[in-house]
Amino acid sequence: MVSALATEVALVLAQREVPNKGSDLSAIPYLLDALELRGALVSLDALE
Repeated sequence: MVSALATEVALVLAQREVPNKGSDLSAIPYLLDALELRGALVSLDALE
C-alpha cells in the first residue's frame, strides 16, 4: 500500500494498493496523478 499524507494536518490524501509482489515505485505515478499537486512540494520516503 502506498499512501499520500498531508503531514502538517495528519491527513491521508490518497492510497493505492500495490499488486502482489509489485514494487511501491510502480504505484507512485498513479497515486500522484490522482492528486492536484501543482505548486506543491512532494517528498518520497521509505521506498524499497
